[in-house]
Amino acid sequence: MQYAKIVQKLGFPATFKEFKIQNIVGSCDVKFPIRLEGLSFSMSMFCNYEPEIFPGLIYRMKCVHQHGHAGNARCRPPR
Repeated sequence: MQYAKIVQKLGFPATFKEFKIQNIVGSCDVKFPIRLEGLSFSMSMFCNYEPEIFPGLIYRMKCVHQHGHAGNARCRPPR
C-alpha cells in the first residue's frame, strides 16, 4: 500500500488489486560462528551444503533454514 501512495502522490492513479502475500522470511544473528561442515554431516538427511555453489547451509524441515558461517540465519516457508 505504501508504494501505491507514493505513485499516487506523483499524479498517477495506483491501486492494489488482488493483493496477497507470497513469501515471508525471518532472519537472526546467533552471535557465534556455526560450523557448517559438522552440521551438514550430522544432519545430512535434512541438509544441503555445497560451498562451491552457495556459501550457506540449507536445512529443510517444515520451513527452510539458511545458515551462514558468521552465525546469521534465515527461515522461510518451503516452496
